[in-house]
Amino acid sequence: MKICILADSGSIHTVRWTTALKNEGYDVQVITYVDSDIPGIKTHHLKTKKIIGISPTAPLWSRLHYLSGRRQAKKIIQEFKPDILHAYWATSYGFLGARLNHPNFYISVWGREITHSAQHFLIRPMVVYALKKAKKIFATSRFLLKETEKYVTDHSKLVHIPFGIEKEKFHPVLSSKNSNEVVIGSTKAFEPWYGILVLIEAFKMLVDEGMAHIRMMLIGKGSQEDLIRSKISEYGLDQIVKIIPPQPHENLKEFLNQMDIYVIPSLTQSETFGVAAAEASACALPVVGSRIGGIPEVVSDGVTGFLVEPGNVSQLKTALKKLIADPDLRLSMGQKGLKLMIDRYDWHKNVRSLIECYEQYDE
Repeated sequence: MKICILADSGSIHTVRWTTALKNEGYDVQVITYVDSDIPGIKTHHLKTKKIIGISPTAPLWSRLHYLSGRRQAKKIIQEFKPDILHAYWATSYGFLGARLNHPNFYISVWGREITHSAQHFLIRPMVVYALKKAKKIFATSRFLLKETEKYVTDHSKLVHIPFGIEKEKFHPVLSSKNSNEVVIGSTKAFEPWYGILVLIEAFKMLVDEGMAHIRMMLIGKGSQEDLIRSKISEYGLDQIVKIIPPQPHENLKEFLNQMDIYVIPSLTQSETFGVAAAEASACALPVVGSRIGGIPEVVSDGVTGFLVEPGNVSQLKTALKKLIADPDLRLSMGQKGLKLMIDRYDWHKNVRSLIECYEQYDE
């Protein structure tokens, strides 16, 4: 079977899906607007006029980029002759794919294009059009599946396939943690909707209450980085809060295993699944997350961690305090989270579910 993927080749999610399909023995090629190759997979870069900041989540004006490239993509498809054409993201690549009129066209919705972009009066028709043209629509969480229903008349096309965890890459490892310290960590980007400033406020309250043995590790970057650094300095936390630049996906396990508690303090429903929380649970960490979007599907409240209301500093502080004070609770919740990931979010089973959908196509 030949599979052509329309997606951002620089995304780790694209890399994971395409590499998995290749490893299953399928002939996979990628068509992308970005200048990034995927090792071992033929990647076609569409040549268009340069627009700074091009990406599926970029401001509306930059998405004019996606109106071009159809002829180039059409030529590539005519030469490759794929059995399946699969676009990742409903706008951008989904809109491009819908205009190529392939008989076996699929779309994976990933989040913000449904929860946010589709609310714009100019983007909504693009989303509706692209989803209508798709034979199947894949969503990583039941929350996202429900949100996507708003833009689809035929709900039988919707399929839930989680974005699972590779247990070979994310798992607990023996480490030389300082038993006298409790490390609270996050790998979310420094963007307003991810709530890192809320986490800093809660952490400051814990320090003020006399918890001198706690530390924090923030892995990321983003538009709020200067503000975050300034707030850390203002609160006098420089010596106990470490900011680490974004890491290659394959290195995250090492950093997660240096943490004792993982926090995903997102503020908006753009957190449609919670991959970061799943990766942390796979490393046997208790997770404190916002009760929003798809996070409650990954974090079982009171079992694998705690859920708090988005932006509620007091609730976040209380949840963290419980875990800081009780090592046995941290261990228990972490182990239950690991079991949940193995039982429900096995990456290889997720890939097999996608392939089963592919194999139903009309020859």
